[in-house]
Amino acid sequence: MKLRPPFMVTLVCAVMLVVGCTEGPQPDPKVAVELEEGPIEVTVNDTYAFTATVLGGETKEVSWFVDEILGGNDTVGTITQSNPAVYTAPSAVPPSDTVVVQAISVEDETKGDACQVVITE
Repeated sequence: MKLRPPFMVTLVCAVMLVVGCTEGPQPDPKVAVELEEGPIEVTVNDTYAFTATVLGGETKEVSWFVDEILGGNDTVGTITQSNPAVYTAPSAVPPSDTVVVQAISVEDETKGDACQVVITE
């Protein structure tokens, strides 16, 4: 069977449409996340409220991490998944007295900002 040019154009367009649809949404290159300057000093068991400012994009939601742990833990401190987020320092100074709090864009996980937190007695 011989393929005719209009059929080939339709086939090529259909393939391009399917390929384009499977890639999913692309991150917005204009998204940026900003936190306050650090380092912040917090005593053991004390709290500190962080506010992330999300510029651009569709959503202003962020995920919060402490030392690259979503929500933190008992050793490095914990942080709520809200904005503003409340960081609670651990009950003892961690092995390194400094931890890093990060806010990462939910819309574009390649965009975020970080702030150092020094834990003191």
